Amino acid sequence: MVSLASLMHSTHQKGEIALLKVQLRAAEKGIILSKPLIDSRYDFILDDGQKLERVQVKYASGKAQNSQGSIRVNLKSWEGRRMRRKYCADEVDALLVYIPQIDEVLRFDASFFCERTGFIVRIEPAKNGQTKGTLNAKDFVW
Repeated sequence: MVSLASLMHSTHQKGEIALLKVQLRAAEKGIILSKPLIDSRYDFILDDGQKLERVQVKYASGKAQNSQGSIRVNLKSWEGRRMRRKYCADEVDALLVYIPQIDEVLRFDASFFCERTGFIVRIEPAKNGQTKGTLNAKDFVW
């Protein structure tokens, strides 16, 4: 359940919440998390002892248009009034998305999100039972 207070957060605050949730989850999983000292296309580097991975973190709470039980993950990045380029596999290895409605962090590989401006994740089963072509949040929990 989403509290009224969470609906009033600014975009910056939401981003900070997502970063904190990812830091907490990484600590729970025993993953070493490093933060770049200068602005970069990724938010963190994760070290699981086997490999290093550059991750971009997003907060997604926006409902998908005409789709109850779904959340839109927006990958557009803005600089002032113009859209920045989309995320690419040569810059980011994975996307970690915090969804407050289910209080979970989801993980998506670059091969999935590269060059996309967004996608929709289902957090509740479709009322018509449709499963084909849907991204179920439970399949991507990190």
